[in-house]
Amino acid sequence: MQAMFSFRPRDREESLTVSVVGFTIPHSGSLCKGMSKPAYTAITEASPDENVLLFIPSRSQCQNVAGDLIT
Repeated sequence: MQAMFSFRPRDREESLTVSVVGFTIPHSGSLCKGMSKPAYTAITEASPDENVLLFIPSRSQCQNVAGDLIT
């Protein structure tokens, strides 16, 4: 089941902070590997005690990215 959730700013209880970082690595697998460390650093610095929502380009890459972030 696929779903898309879109909430207007007035429907959220907390403010939303968006952080975008660009990379120029053309290969998708290498791109995910190259983004793991900067993503982990941004997550831990921006919100050490808060929840974080991370968007992954595909379901197949989700497990690999999760493994890279926790190891």
